[in-house]
Amino acid sequence: MKIKNHIHASTHAGVKQMLGLHFVSKGLITRESNRSFSLLFERRHSSDYDDFAYATIEEVDELLPKAESFISEIERLL
Repeated sequence: MKIKNHIHASTHAGVKQMLGLHFVSKGLITRESNRSFSLLFERRHSSDYDDFAYATIEEVDELLPKAESFISEIERLL
């Protein structure tokens, strides 16, 4: 799949790597958003592949604003 900037990634891990290489390293996405993306990526991966996935209200309250902030940064790039 190619995106607006013609960067190719065929896996979720590849998207994560390309995000850092092409956007974070150039200051287009903040390092904080990249850390948030990595954390959210790991949580999503865990929920897909582990036998059970649990999240407390506190975890959701912490992660939801990080996800919203990351989405806002991506929307600005589009």
